[in-house]
Amino acid sequence: MNHRFIPFLNETNNIRLLSIRLGEITSEEKRALASVLRKNTLKTLSLDGTIDCNVSACLAENTQHMTSLRQLRFFEGCAGNDPRLFSALHHLNLQHFTLEAVILSDDACAALSYSIANWNNLTELDMERCSLRSTSLASHRKLFAAIAECGQLERLWLPRTGMTDAMVRDASVMIRSLPQLEQLHLNDNQL
Repeated sequence: MNHRFIPFLNETNNIRLLSIRLGEITSEEKRALASVLRKNTLKTLSLDGTIDCNVSACLAENTQHMTSLRQLRFFEGCAGNDPRLFSALHHLNLQHFTLEAVILSDDACAALSYSIANWNNLTELDMERCSLRSTSLASHRKLFAAIAECGQLERLWLPRTGMTDAMVRDASVMIRSLPQLEQLHLNDNQL
């Protein structure tokens, strides 16, 4: 759905799944999106495209109202470098998180790692084609340590994420700490 339809969603009360192709949104669309998020009916939110500062702020300000949300998906460049947004996601009780085709800054990776470590019920994590802007081993270690905290994780997808041989030991520690892990995908890395 195009983001121009957001104001019309404000009139509905039963939306469970919302998938939006984003662009630059108006202040009216931001208010309407905030209203939809605060209704707390969404189980799945899927965002595709570039998140501008209005959308990012709207999501960050409303995560504490989104207690019903179980699946959150960011595709193709969404949310890549907003540490405030990633940090605010720690309020959620996610079971599935997808972040695809995003280049993370070190600050955004640290904020995302903080949130991931707080998702106790996370069963599926998909970070395909996500990479860190820097090759900082410390940032990768934070991310691996956060993932290791997800004891319910069953499916972990980290293909094409820029993992190198230097990260094998840390990744192995992470994998061994996931007792429920059934599916692991690490293809197309620099290993």
